[in-house]
Amino acid sequence: MAPPGGVHSVCAALCLFLKSLAEPVIPYNMYETCIGCCNSYLLCTQAMEKVPFCHRRVFRYLCAFFRQLLEESKFNNLDVKHLAQLFGNVILRAPPVRMSKARRSMAAVEDMKRAAFLYHFLTHEYDG
Repeated sequence: MAPPGGVHSVCAALCLFLKSLAEPVIPYNMYETCIGCCNSYLLCTQAMEKVPFCHRRVFRYLCAFFRQLLEESKFNNLDVKHLAQLFGNVILRAPPVRMSKARRSMAAVEDMKRAAFLYHFLTHEYDG
């Protein structure tokens, strides 16, 4: 169990907060676009240009915060791939729809794509 106030506790609290937002950091209407470009950092940055400014600013600050955490990875045991998986699912959420059987079968693929999208921004400086 993480110590109170430790980096893992803060990340868990941040994750819960982001999950509770009515609209995710990257708005629902941008979900398909962002998922579709997850294999290219350039395409990801172009997609982010279409995200409303206030959402883009929050995203940028979150990525900067995550990069700071990763700079201390030898002390906090955080890994960029794990962080991208964890927060990719809350920063970039699928629009709320009833989960059809086909949608559930694609969930794992979409999880990987969300993580890949965020991974680009955790491994590159982004000032969009």
